[in-house]
Amino acid sequence: MKVSTLAALGAFAAGLVAATPVDKRATVPAANKVKYQLDMTHFHSSAKRGRRYEALGGKMALLQRRWFGHATESYTLEDAPYAAIAGSVEFNRVTHENSLKWETIEPQQGVFDFTLGDKLIAWADANDQAVRGHTLVWHSQLPDWINNPAVPWTAATLKPILENHVRTVVRHYKGKIDQWDVVNEMFNEDGTFRDSIFYRLFGSEYAKWALTWAHEEDPNALLFINDYNFEYVTPKVTAAAAFFKSLVDEGYPLGAVGAQAHLIVGQVDEAGITAAFQKFTEFGLLLYLTEVDIRYEIGRGNDIANYTTSQIGQQAKDYYAVTKACLNVPNCIGMTLWQYSDKYSWIPGVWAGTGAALPWDERLNKKPAYTAVYEAILEKPCSVCETDGLDA
Repeated sequence: MKVSTLAALGAFAAGLVAATPVDKRATVPAANKVKYQLDMTHFHSSAKRGRRYEALGGKMALLQRRWFGHATESYTLEDAPYAAIAGSVEFNRVTHENSLKWETIEPQQGVFDFTLGDKLIAWADANDQAVRGHTLVWHSQLPDWINNPAVPWTAATLKPILENHVRTVVRHYKGKIDQWDVVNEMFNEDGTFRDSIFYRLFGSEYAKWALTWAHEEDPNALLFINDYNFEYVTPKVTAAAAFFKSLVDEGYPLGAVGAQAHLIVGQVDEAGITAAFQKFTEFGLLLYLTEVDIRYEIGRGNDIANYTTSQIGQQAKDYYAVTKACLNVPNCIGMTLWQYSDKYSWIPGVWAGTGAALPWDERLNKKPAYTAVYEAILEKPCSVCETDGLDA
């Protein structure tokens, strides 16, 4: 693939460093007794080949712990043109979109199937990309044997199953996955805890247990609690930040917050996002934008060709703003797109008439949103953000 001077959003790594220096010796809060140490295995081989370090200024970026990633799956990587971009120097980190979720990885009680997970790990290794693990404990995409209403689960019967799942998965990927979304989406919008099967049986203690088990299996992994609507200061963010601080104060190995950042075009505010991120990081936690996309909700669908110049400029402006918000917060260590192309985005399948949410379109062409992210990283004015709004 031919790369222009604007090439390689993986240059996010180098640009982030230039924009916001970070002490490479920084650790997660001392109370956690966890030092986040990057596993450089994925990058040493590429350095010897003269690939990634030269192309991205990657060595500097990695030492500074800055990442630009994407989520994908094995079936999408069968699309050769798509895979060529996914495996290029655009990205230095990858997330399994679905293949590490409980229904896939433990479809029968005590029977683990790592086939799809391992396949993407091998692909990541071959393409010099580090891996985020998503996710260990989530109320959704549970296997039928847990969701079975005929099974009268109790705290006594489910806790050992939860422990075995967390420990087995983290142990299997020790040294291969250096970031884990340990708990996913545990909060309601009003700041209360989600009424999941885990909360009903264990209260919020299940998060403490899961963090502890994951840390015991892989002490070098950076452990997250991940959720959506963490991008503005709301009752949800205020309550979550207070809970996270209590975990840190009590010595549980929470090292970072995952802000999914599923956003809407025309509703993105840099200052508001920055303020929310500061709520999470002011007591020492790291933060990562884990599932970024910015969708249109004006009924024009998933093809960017259906949108006006002004509407396209608005999306670019919004990508510029969310990137700047990360740069504004020294403890924000990077961004991952939830798929990089509209071709495989989850958005149209969930909300009819919406979409076109990613920096590459359905034809794998870069949009102005791509340029906006690049220019934000380099602290340049946005050259593609001119807009008269969504009505123009």
